[in-house]
Amino acid sequence: MGRIYVAAVVAAAAGGLLLAPLSLGGPMAHLGFSVVAVVLLLTTAAAFVSIRRRRIEDHRAWMVRSYALIFTAVTFRAWLLLLTALGLPVRRRLRGRRLGDRPHRPARRGVPAVGAAVARTPPLPEARRVIM
Repeated sequence: MGRIYVAAVVAAAAGGLLLAPLSLGGPMAHLGFSVVAVVLLLTTAAAFVSIRRRRIEDHRAWMVRSYALIFTAVTFRAWLLLLTALGLPVRRRLRGRRLGDRPHRPARRGVPAVGAAVARTPPLPEARRVIM
């Protein structure tokens, strides 16, 4: 089961890195998604190395961090729903964009940018609490 999780993380992180430059939240969202993808790879690799060395407690701690980073995708979508319901503007100009195209006016504010920024807040402190 662990190897399947590692393969899924590699796929998710690769997809995250490929799609990060196309996110609607502007440069900070691009950076945020890229950082999450890289840190996800690093925490999962650390968990894998820990279990191979039979360091069960270290493995558990790294896996909690890895799960928390995976869960940022869920919290991002929850924040998008909440912020949209509160009336923040959503940038919807996706039609006609091709891979690598840059939008005419990057959205530095609004739901995607705010959602990308706050999506990491609930899972990571909770992971720290679980580890401690």
